[in-house]
Amino acid sequence: MGFHTVLSVVTQIWIIRPPLVSLLILCAALPLPLLYGTPEAKTAYVLIVMAVLWLTETIPIPVTSLLPIILLPAMGVAKAADVSQNYIKDTSMLFIGGLMVAVAVEEWNLHKRISLSVLRLVGSDPKWIMAGLMLPTWFLSMWISNTATTSMMLPIVESVLVEMRLAGSGKTELGAINEAFSMDSLESAAPDGVSLKKYKVNLDQNGESSPASEPNESSEQTPGDSKANRSSQDFSDITNNSESISESKLVRENVSGRHSWGSSLCEVDNEYDQEYKRMCKGLSLCIAYAANVGGIATLTGSPPNLVFKGQADLLFETYGGKSGINFANFMMIALPLSAMMLILCWTWLFIIFIRFKGCCKKDNARRSAMTKAIQEQFRSLGRITYAEVVILLLFALFAALLLTRKGNNFQGWGTLFPNQYVTDSTAAMFIAVLLFILPAKKPTVFCWRYSDGVKVKPEYTPLLTWQMIHAKLPWGVILLLGGGFALADASKNSGLSEWVGEQLKAFMDLDPLLACFLLILVVAMITEVTSNTATATLLMPIMAELALKTNINPLYLMMATSMATSFAFMLPVATPPNAIVFSNGHLRIVDMALCGIVMNVIAVCCLTLCINTWAYSIYDLGTLPSIFNNSLVTTPATI
Repeated sequence: MGFHTVLSVVTQIWIIRPPLVSLLILCAALPLPLLYGTPEAKTAYVLIVMAVLWLTETIPIPVTSLLPIILLPAMGVAKAADVSQNYIKDTSMLFIGGLMVAVAVEEWNLHKRISLSVLRLVGSDPKWIMAGLMLPTWFLSMWISNTATTSMMLPIVESVLVEMRLAGSGKTELGAINEAFSMDSLESAAPDGVSLKKYKVNLDQNGESSPASEPNESSEQTPGDSKANRSSQDFSDITNNSESISESKLVRENVSGRHSWGSSLCEVDNEYDQEYKRMCKGLSLCIAYAANVGGIATLTGSPPNLVFKGQADLLFETYGGKSGINFANFMMIALPLSAMMLILCWTWLFIIFIRFKGCCKKDNARRSAMTKAIQEQFRSLGRITYAEVVILLLFALFAALLLTRKGNNFQGWGTLFPNQYVTDSTAAMFIAVLLFILPAKKPTVFCWRYSDGVKVKPEYTPLLTWQMIHAKLPWGVILLLGGGFALADASKNSGLSEWVGEQLKAFMDLDPLLACFLLILVVAMITEVTSNTATATLLMPIMAELALKTNINPLYLMMATSMATSFAFMLPVATPPNAIVFSNGHLRIVDMALCGIVMNVIAVCCLTLCINTWAYSIYDLGTLPSIFNNSLVTTPATI
């Protein structure tokens, strides 16, 4: 059998891997429940099947999350009605409400106005340009998806880089184009149906192609990794934001005949210097890293945070208590950690890519070009709209309600209601419902029916419609959260969690601080190649039982490992933001790996410090809650 024949067979098997791998794991793990027949063994079978399918992503992760509804009743572990109740919990409703607010912010471009406003304030020094890009990315990723934030910021980065390169070359757009390309190149670049003469005239007259000569931007940009494809619906934001790219970017795309964000003018300039290359890499990476770091800061910022809260609530309720985790006290822990990592990330990128000299420091023309690019994009937004003002006010109210419902040292508005009757999800849903009620502009009714003395058609447009939510809400993450809750509940009720805890008694000999550090380090490495949310979902029940068996507060290990799943800086496949900036074309895998490994070390050290200092105090991690004492033989230990 020849090499090509073998390759053909392997290729065809790879194409049909979803049914093959699914059938293989279902059959391979089947001896476990057949030989033992205990509830623990049956639950372990379900867990092993889901873990393999989650980590390999053979079938979509949300689809794998539905398996407990099939397998647990079929195995006789739990009733289907009981399993289904896990799919929509209070934590899920908080997530949905937060996402609805995020959709409204994206829909009316408020996030873009915030970003450009910050960039206008920081000036044109490269190090402050980098900080100006990272700050809004970091802040926005606390509230909206990391993928959408990165997609929105990337065109802004590209326009700055293009203007900077054009100014640095000392040429106008037309001069750079004519020098880089011959007439043959222009002829190949002219769109179908547009003559070379007409295309050249447009360039000569305006220094840019007319709308008639612009090519059809129909190609899609899809990162070549399965992990990033989980959020592929958000990648369309790159195309949707293409109008914000400067005219020089459009010219460059017309001439080069390319349609990806990586096709920058520097690729056609023979004098593309190393300093500018570093700037391209630094500004690209700073967006991805700021998005990853920002998601840590709030409960709604990253799905693993919600997995932690949901699983902790479930664990404490099983023993008849409350975890005490809410939006405010979680943010008290995570926001300082996130801010510290942002500063260290900016410092590291500044040292590596700007190197204290600062690209363009010796060239005021380049600085002016960067300022011009930002100003042009900001002007393209026009005046702030009625809808943006309303959403900004609702956004501020949303944050205020979450932060003031219940505090550690003060009585919030939650005390106005009977105990435990309202939660953070109540506030989130209140704001979400208002978004469907309040108008995006003044309704053309009553005295508003007249515009400049002319009667207009009555009209009412809300800030959000269900079509917007249906298109942009990541329903798959909600199913993933539910699948994790169902699996954790079955593991506890069947006794599997207790059995796993017994097998991990070896950790009892380790100092808790050392055990925590090692777990954070291992999880940070694993999450580079696996789904952050799936990894957190699988680890939470295990960490809870390990903590109980070693007589320490379950929140200590659960919080540490869940937050460590967000430390993915090294590879394009690690997170969608990494994949997006990698597809930009400025970065190589080695660039991301060498820079990211230092960021991973920084993140692990920062999290270890956080968990053992201010988080230790806020959640009283040194004391095992009394509700767990009845299930343990030994006395609680201090960390």
